[in-house]
Amino acid sequence: MNAFETFSLNPRPLLDREQLKSLYLKKAEERHPDKVADGDKEAAGKKLAELNRAFETLVSDPLRLALLEQLVTGTAPARTGRVVGADADRMMRMAEICRQVDALLLRRNRSMSAIETAMMGGEIMEATGAVHSAQFEIAEWNRNLQEALATLDEDWNRGVKDAARVHELYHLFSYAEKARQELEKRFLKLAESLE
Repeated sequence: MNAFETFSLNPRPLLDREQLKSLYLKKAEERHPDKVADGDKEAAGKKLAELNRAFETLVSDPLRLALLEQLVTGTAPARTGRVVGADADRMMRMAEICRQVDALLLRRNRSMSAIETAMMGGEIMEATGAVHSAQFEIAEWNRNLQEALATLDEDWNRGVKDAARVHELYHLFSYAEKARQELEKRFLKLAESLE
């Protein structure tokens, strides 16, 4: 049973998160091991774990799109995809910012004196600003991807099931999420280094 079937939903690119959450809570209550007889607790626990996996798949744009692509094409999407143009440039900028932050933090960790470490405060603040700006750029990219996903969903509802566009958006959402996570890690490390 796939995640869409678990929630009795028709496969589609975009789902109403509040509706999905409501369905999840209702089904989770029904399947919870505390709600069944003692002999059925293990089976109920497995069903609840399956429900949790299905929910996590459907609530995540990249995971939902990967499942949708698999349902449409019969094969799971490749783990990596081609990113071109402005999206490729954006990913390169994010990677460069992360590389620069990592180098700065390594220098800071290797500094031998408190004075040397304190003198790096300005560089750390500048790097924090660069990461913060990059986070805003990724948030904007994600908003644009959400708009593209909504358009794909509208087309899907009209019967135009564009597997190539599902594939493309799956990879773009995956890269955007990875960039968001990497920038968040760097932001937290920079903040810790100022303490």
